[in-house]
Amino acid sequence: MDNSIEIIKLFNEKADKLSRLSFTNTILNTKSSFSLTFMEGEQLSAERIGPSQEAIDAFVLTLRFFIQNNEPISLKNMDDLYSNLPIDSNLKTIIRSTRSELREYLDGISPVMLNGERLIRREIFDVFLWGGLAHSDKKDEFESWHNFNALYTMLEDQFVQILIEVLNTIFYIRDLNNIAIGQLEYNI
Repeated sequence: MDNSIEIIKLFNEKADKLSRLSFTNTILNTKSSFSLTFMEGEQLSAERIGPSQEAIDAFVLTLRFFIQNNEPISLKNMDDLYSNLPIDSNLKTIIRSTRSELREYLDGISPVMLNGERLIRREIFDVFLWGGLAHSDKKDEFESWHNFNALYTMLEDQFVQILIEVLNTIFYIRDLNNIAIGQLEYNI
C-alpha cells in the first residue's frame, strides 16, 4: 500500500508542476483563441492568442506522464490503481467516470473541417502530440497541416483547448487523490 501512496503522491507532484508552468498561468489569465484576417488583395492571415509555443512545449513534456501508459501515473494506470485500493467505492467510481468523460470528450467532433469531414479531437491531439511535439509517428500529417497557415492556427487553437480539458481532468484527479491518500493513511 505504501507504493500506491507514493504513486498517488507522484501524480500530485506532477500535477502541481503543471499548475506552475507558464502555459497554465497563461490560460488562467487569457482566453485561448484565434483570429482570421482577410484584406482584399492580400493573403488570409491567422493569429492564435494564448500560450506561446515554448509554453506548450514545456507543458507537453510533463503532460506525457499522464497519457503514456508506460508511466505509473498515467490516467489509465491511476484508474487501474484505484480499482485495487482499499478506499471508498465512490472514489473508484468517480475516477473511472472522470476518465471516461475525458475519453468521450477526446472522441468528440471538433469544429474544424478538413477535406469535408469534421476532425475528431483525439486526432488533433494525437497529430500535434505525436507528430509535432513529442514524437514523429504522425509527422507527415502534422507537416501537411502546418503548410496551411489559417488551418494550422485553428488546429493549434483546438489543440490548446484539448490540453485545457486534459489539465482540468488532471487537477480534478489530484483533488480525488488527496481524499484517497487520507483514506489510505487512515487505514494503515
